[in-house]
Amino acid sequence: MVTFNWRDYSDGNKVKEMTVTAVEFIRRFMLHKLPSGFRKIRHYGILAPRGKPARIALCKKLTNTAQSGSAKPSGTAAILKRILGDKLNICPACGAGHMTRAAPIPPIRTA
Repeated sequence: MVTFNWRDYSDGNKVKEMTVTAVEFIRRFMLHKLPSGFRKIRHYGILAPRGKPARIALCKKLTNTAQSGSAKPSGTAAILKRILGDKLNICPACGAGHMTRAAPIPPIRTA
């Protein structure tokens, strides 16, 4: 058995203790190890924080992608309204009336 401390962020950031079998501990530990030949890119390459805007601009120039400038990203509703126009909430069956969401949409879970 292996006992280790962990921080429970959902319970007020409390430090808790957990005991698991050695096999389970090694399995959880190995989830943090990259396979051979892979490189962690969190702070590396094009998306590294230092000089990121200049590299993104260069990539857009080399790929002939339009420069977005300093415009903030649009929300989902604004993007849909730009694509669909004023027909965003119109019922597709009858073409009249406005549809609204009656309940929250549950997340799609994949196995």
